[in-house]
Amino acid sequence: MPDLRSGTVRRTNTTSSASSRASRIRSAEPLTARASARNVPTKTTSAEVLRLIAKGRSSPEIAADLVLSAQTVKTYVGRILAKLGSRDRAQAIVPAYETGLVSP
Repeated sequence: MPDLRSGTVRRTNTTSSASSRASRIRSAEPLTARASARNVPTKTTSAEVLRLIAKGRSSPEIAADLVLSAQTVKTYVGRILAKLGSRDRAQAIVPAYETGLVSP
């Protein structure tokens, strides 16, 4: 729509779809709204990996503790992040604390 006061024409993005707007809104929701309690692993190796992530351990340290390869730990971490809808390890530990999997 032209801006008659300044004499310039503003372009708006007319190609954004409802789904892209919905994904932006969804990504702006708090992590806890996106990751329900049922998504937090509780009784598996994934749960133990998440506990060690919450303690600040690196992938090689977790691998040594659980007698796994570093690549296997990286796979677990990636799957945990995907399951919880987290971008990084810091976001992944929030639901772990909230559900009681990890205590301070």
